[in-house]
Amino acid sequence: MVQGQEKFRIRWATYNFISHPYGDILWHLITGLIAGGFLVYSIIYSDYWSLIISLLSLIFFFHPRFYEPKLTEIEINEEGIIVDGRKYDWGYFDGFEIFSNGVRDYVYLVPHSGYRIGFDLPIETFFVTTEEVRKKLNFYLDEYVNVVPLTHILFRFFFP
Repeated sequence: MVQGQEKFRIRWATYNFISHPYGDILWHLITGLIAGGFLVYSIIYSDYWSLIISLLSLIFFFHPRFYEPKLTEIEINEEGIIVDGRKYDWGYFDGFEIFSNGVRDYVYLVPHSGYRIGFDLPIETFFVTTEEVRKKLNFYLDEYVNVVPLTHILFRFFFP
């Protein structure tokens, strides 16, 4: 524990993304074109491996389990961050950035190693304020600006 910091616990539960009509349309359009292209190719050229891949991709892309929102439990305390029961110590991260997509606010956690992928956590403003999260994280991590990768920004634009 950092010297002078009292014990605290911020906890909230939220969906990892909000079901969004445009997100569903884009998901089905893009994945349908990919799977459909494989299916047409496999039929025209009698390529049975492509047929198997296209049928598996149809199951993977269109089964609701793979794209439905999932309830995520997040806890921040003096020892680290716990996401769905998995604990991350403060040494796992170098810093954070809080960003918004116009619908929700997110905290993007910058990993300590350049070989790891950072992740973003939706902030549920009904349970906790963005400023409260920023204040607690600033005690342990550096706050960065413009470090959120474009892929995270695009994903959160289509799936807020």
